[in-house]
Amino acid sequence: MRHFIAMTFGGLSLRYYLRQLFFGAGISALLLFVVTQGEAALRIDHVLVLLVNALLYPYSRFVYEQAVGFVMGDNVFFVNTVLLLGVKLFTITLRLGLPISFFTIVAAKVVTASRARAVTHALTQTAPITRGTVP
Repeated sequence: MRHFIAMTFGGLSLRYYLRQLFFGAGISALLLFVVTQGEAALRIDHVLVLLVNALLYPYSRFVYEQAVGFVMGDNVFFVNTVLLLGVKLFTITLRLGLPISFFTIVAAKVVTASRARAVTHALTQTAPITRGTVP
């Protein structure tokens, strides 16, 4: 098991991991800043999700680069710099935003289901209504 963990999380070079961690932490910090500027209170689960996403971002970046490298091969494309930076920003946001969106959807479903169970429980615990009696 120790070998599996070492190979899984130790597979990236330190330089690559720290470089990608910088970008992942920057995007997470930006999202945290946006959340704190709003009306809603900052929740610990949001902070934990952003922290986990920042720590795992280098691995998702590595998998993304490997998939793109496999599909694109060794081709070189000459494009406008502004377009390239826009596409890069979009892919960074996509890789970081999808786990957050997925987590939010799952959390909302769990909360909705627990509230529905609470309402059902409350409705079944009320006294039965009998006909002909006036309270």
